[in-house]
Amino acid sequence: MTSAAAVGSSPTSSRPPRRRPLAPPPPARAPAPAPAPAKPSAKGGRAAVEEARGLIGLGMHEDALALLSGVLGLEAAVARAQALREGGDAEAALRQLRLALMESNDDAAGLAEALFELSDLAARAGQRRVALRALEEISEFHPDHRAGEVAARVKALRRVLGR
Repeated sequence: MTSAAAVGSSPTSSRPPRRRPLAPPPPARAPAPAPAPAKPSAKGGRAAVEEARGLIGLGMHEDALALLSGVLGLEAAVARAQALREGGDAEAALRQLRLALMESNDDAAGLAEALFELSDLAARAGQRRVALRALEEISEFHPDHRAGEVAARVKALRRVLGR
């Protein structure tokens, strides 16, 4: 007694077809290494500061800030403060510069310019006494730095403050 269904069937046909074993997943790739942090060097830092000043002069403040990211030193801090100020964030510029001055040595390169920039930012923020002290420090310890501008600003601030 064979039926049509039984003719084509075999004892193994009731089982599901055999599947091939899955290939192992490819090994996971390691993430790309992070870029090396900017190394502080006098030449690289100075070149970045000069280029950033050019960008600031062209109104490209964000580009200047990006270029100065990771660049150490007081001159770089001054350039960052200038970029922040020109970009409209004078408060952040003043904070940036004060912090940089607190962390710097008395003989740091760019100290006189940092004090000059601090005096400008402080005066614009209504902190005229801070501005005057910074200018007086320039007069005393860096008498050749922007001597005419420093003298004119000291005179103006003393008049405004009634000294």
